[in-house]
Amino acid sequence: MAELDFPAYGSLYFTDASFLDSGCKQTLENDPMYCLGPHCRGSTYWDCNVGEPRYYAFSGPNRGPLRDLSSYASALIDSGLARLPPTGHPLLSQPQTSYQGSVDRHGGDPPNLHKRNIFISAEDPIVVTGIIDWQCTSVEPAFYYQDEVPDFAKVPPEGTAESAEEALCNQAYELGWAFLAPRLGEVRKMDETLIQPFRYCHRTWRDGFVPFFHSPMS
Repeated sequence: MAELDFPAYGSLYFTDASFLDSGCKQTLENDPMYCLGPHCRGSTYWDCNVGEPRYYAFSGPNRGPLRDLSSYASALIDSGLARLPPTGHPLLSQPQTSYQGSVDRHGGDPPNLHKRNIFISAEDPIVVTGIIDWQCTSVEPAFYYQDEVPDFAKVPPEGTAESAEEALCNQAYELGWAFLAPRLGEVRKMDETLIQPFRYCHRTWRDGFVPFFHSPMS
């Protein structure tokens, strides 16, 4: 998987998907059964989350497929602009609730590649026989996964009974990236401040401008 090259950024579809127009399909030369199409990651490109509507007053849908990094960055900005309601929208005149913007109200979704989604062989525990919950599989820039660590490889708290074993899992995970997927292993060494603008440019409608400007200025 790590050695595959893709022609664009987007989500993975079957080529014969009837709901996709031919103009939004980017076929894969090495496997014509699949194609890249519009992003379907709900937290960024689609208005699937409760309480997070899209208005498209300032920018229309821009979900790809995206041919280069510049187009990818532009689509993220368009995604944030699409969340802004037009002038005079009733939402703007509603009073904010007392808890709006509090830490307790916001949370992050864990990566889907956790041990409950990975099946292994009963005869050989190092053989992966299947992975489920892949319906949102997408092609992103390598740095998108720069700091993601599945739960079975997280750095353990010191002093616990399981810390030694979990520390070995974390080390094995990082070595696996370095030797088996060197392209991804290299980006895990990047300075995180370099990619923060990509993480926050589409979220200023919710998080404000402080997180977006903090990293470039620090």
